[in-house]
Amino acid sequence: MDAPRNVPDQNSEGDHRPSGLPIQVDKGYPKDASDPKPRQLETNQKETLTIEHFQPILATLANLDRDDPKLAFQAA
Repeated sequence: MDAPRNVPDQNSEGDHRPSGLPIQVDKGYPKDASDPKPRQLETNQKETLTIEHFQPILATLANLDRDDPKLAFQAA
């Protein structure tokens, strides 16, 4: 058979341990230059869109809860 090649140990190469030094942040560049208000509007819009599809189901569960609370709990 061939002689084994001199291959560096993968564990020692891939072992990246923190050095205990704090991470330096470049204060010359702002982290986020965007305006947070549009993001809030976008989040509210997404929540509305996700609830719209379930309105009939929520109405049915509300009716069940009013008529038979135990059955409504099982159905939910």
